[in-house]
Amino acid sequence: PQKGFEILARSVRRNGILVIGFYHPWGGIWQRMEKACVGALARSPEEKISFLEKLFGKTFRAQKKTYWLDRIANPREKYSRVSTMERAFEHEGFELIGIQAGNPKLLLPFPFSLFEKWTFELSLLLHRQRFVIMAGKRTRERKN
Repeated sequence: PQKGFEILARSVRRNGILVIGFYHPWGGIWQRMEKACVGALARSPEEKISFLEKLFGKTFRAQKKTYWLDRIANPREKYSRVSTMERAFEHEGFELIGIQAGNPKLLLPFPFSLFEKWTFELSLLLHRQRFVIMAGKRTRERKN
């Protein structure tokens, strides 16, 4: 993920904007518990979907199957904290201009304090939001 971020960041011109999304470890706790529980009862992706359909008592359409396969059958996911991504943006010459979770009500105001950042991350856990979106504007060249 770090190398991919660097490659994307280098393609952005001065005053250009980069928007990325990433999974946060705290918000992902609930999803990892779901994945572990279903994984203990079913092996293949097809068996996992079949188990969930029986559990919920309905047959999933393609979109719902895709949703659940992403949640419980992905073999590997990488997680990042806000601070980690904040440093990556800074290193590549970007000034942060926005941070938001999947729910528009979860916004981090700018400029933000360390307390506000921790409160934002804690709210990801409480609201079960694992996906965070960050935006930055390139203000200078990359640090060496």
